[in-house]
Amino acid sequence: AEAIRASQTAVQHTPPDSPELPMYLNNLGSGLSDRYAHTGQLADLEEAIRVYQTAVQRTPPDSPELPRNLNNLGDGLRDRYARTGRLKDLEEARSAYSRACARGLDVSLEETIRSARNWGNWALQRRDWLEATEAYAYSRQAIDLLFATQISRAAKESWLREAQGLPANAAYALARLGKLEDAIA
Repeated sequence: AEAIRASQTAVQHTPPDSPELPMYLNNLGSGLSDRYAHTGQLADLEEAIRVYQTAVQRTPPDSPELPRNLNNLGDGLRDRYARTGRLKDLEEARSAYSRACARGLDVSLEETIRSARNWGNWALQRRDWLEATEAYAYSRQAIDLLFATQISRAAKESWLREAQGLPANAAYALARLGKLEDAIA
């Protein structure tokens, strides 16, 4: 509760055109989302989503923070869809994750991996195999790019650890679609 109050104060005292405002909004959304996870109070989740939406709107399109903010918005919408079953939340969550992954390929490969993992795992839970393969394709692109740009063996190993489980999940989704050769590859 104190962290949420501190974030609310930061948001209230930050000028609307400040480059820090999206970060403060994102932090507030995360606090509200965490509190929702502990209490189950839908009002916290609703407010978190509203704050995440504002953070996304206020984040410049070329900012490396945009994929993170989109991912967090996707997480909030995913949680609300799980709670309410509103199809609009499902569609908007998919869109937020997809945008996070695509934009992350240009400005934040790490966020592409995180967003693709969140999106792909959620699609697997819903047995949406095609959507899962789309999400995991982004993670593979990001891992390949990160792996290729790392100079040291330790850095390459670090990214391989980060990717652990993603290829297996992608292969499973492809197999469920009947694309066995692609799954093996």
